[in-house]
Amino acid sequence: MSKKDSSHSSRMLKILPPILTVALVLLCIYIGSRMSIQGLISYTPSNVLLAAAGILALFAVKSLSVIFPLSVLYIVSAFWFGKWVGLAVCYLGLVVSCTIPYLLGRHFGAGMVEQLLCKYPKLRQLQSVGDSNQLMFSYLLRIVSVLPGDLCSLFLGACSVDYRRYLIGSLLGLSPMMILHVLFADLFAQSLSGSFWEALTPQTIVAIVVLVVVSIISSVILNKRYSPKEPPADRT
Repeated sequence: MSKKDSSHSSRMLKILPPILTVALVLLCIYIGSRMSIQGLISYTPSNVLLAAAGILALFAVKSLSVIFPLSVLYIVSAFWFGKWVGLAVCYLGLVVSCTIPYLLGRHFGAGMVEQLLCKYPKLRQLQSVGDSNQLMFSYLLRIVSVLPGDLCSLFLGACSVDYRRYLIGSLLGLSPMMILHVLFADLFAQSLSGSFWEALTPQTIVAIVVLVVVSIISSVILNKRYSPKEPPADRT
């Protein structure tokens, strides 16, 4: 790719997200002005499909901005749809929020790869993994603290990582925290309705404990494994 094409792609990458974000954010502002956070959580949608489409639109907004964290969407999904449907909606939402910035990076982000590699030294070390295993590369970027989530998607798209491997790796990396948020939110919703102890089954407790332990251990090990190595001290 020529410098001119790279410059054009970089400009497009800067222009497109704000335009798409403004359109979606205006819709969210309108909806938000008509409903408080408490109302949002306690709201029971009369049309489940329409409500699910609204949540997916918010996942799309999140993929292009930092207006709110993904955890908010996980929690609202659990409150609105319950545990199992909430998990399904969240997985669909993650597909949306991972795909949009990936496509932007794939088509317009060629010029950003070297910039990010220079800005984040640990990223270059992780990229060596991607040369042999793109799925693991996508997974590691979600677990190891290197880039913000949406920037990970842009970067992996710009690196032309295979979409299927990218999506599987990203979902594997994002799943533990998403599932935890949905389970805890569902338990809280059950407590509000007075059936907390019925929802707190042994299976739920085991699932929460396993997810917490696995998330902590894998995050610590991988962050330690791929942390930048300190250069040896000069003894002369």
